[in-house]
Amino acid sequence: MKMSDLISFFTEVTDMQRLMFAVTVVLIFWQMETLVAFKNNPKRWSHLWNNALYILPDTLVQVAVGIFFIKTINFDQTHHWGLLFLLGIKNPVALFIVSFLMLDFCEWVYHWLTHKVPFFWRFHLVHHSDPIVDVTTTVREHPGETVLRLGFTTLWVFLTGTPLWAYFFRQFFQISCNFWCHSNFVLPEKIDKYVGLVFNTPHLHHIHHHYRHPYTDSNYADVLIIWDRLFGTFARMEEKDLIYGLETYPDEDKNWQFHTSVALPFQTLIYPEDILQEQPQEVKY
Repeated sequence: MKMSDLISFFTEVTDMQRLMFAVTVVLIFWQMETLVAFKNNPKRWSHLWNNALYILPDTLVQVAVGIFFIKTINFDQTHHWGLLFLLGIKNPVALFIVSFLMLDFCEWVYHWLTHKVPFFWRFHLVHHSDPIVDVTTTVREHPGETVLRLGFTTLWVFLTGTPLWAYFFRQFFQISCNFWCHSNFVLPEKIDKYVGLVFNTPHLHHIHHHYRHPYTDSNYADVLIIWDRLFGTFARMEEKDLIYGLETYPDEDKNWQFHTSVALPFQTLIYPEDILQEQPQEVKY
């Protein structure tokens, strides 16, 4: 397939096509979890139902914010605004690679901010409070965080001048990687070691979902793990030692249910230093 064909396809890709792609990816990884799940999950279907309840409010937010997002991209392309225009990149392959790297780094920055800014963390902690991590955890996003995420995505696209086709092309990689990295399986250790030199992997992202700090504040990667390696937020630990959830919100029954977990951002914010802890764990870099 020629690059011009890809540009044409991703310029005209419909919401239904993107939805069908996401559903297909979910089904693939759901089936893979069935065959090679690393940790047993006897409440798998209940877990699916509770996390699926986040989809409807998140979709409504995406539709609303998406209108502004498209207007922003159109503004950039009409007025030749953004870093990509300043760089003067004409070759579509080079344009895609540079825009991919820019957006991936921006997503890393956004993820880092959700852990460091208390107001952002209020909403992001809902994702982390999931006591079980599998492919359905990917869609466990508070509507408040959806507003923040799409707002920042719009900002990143505005600053970079990424064209619509390049954004949607990258999104296919991003969606696949996000569902893959939350899935309840891991690559063989040697393969994970080498893939994890550049790309995010299920094992590396599972570490990000470990219940204790400082592991929770590591491995922020979206697609590329290189940013964590560059900025000192990369960490490793044994998969068998991982415990999902948050030490600051240990009530698994409360975190499990949609109606109680969605209310977490509106309660008193608890920080790790506010509770009694054992000796801090050493992060393995």
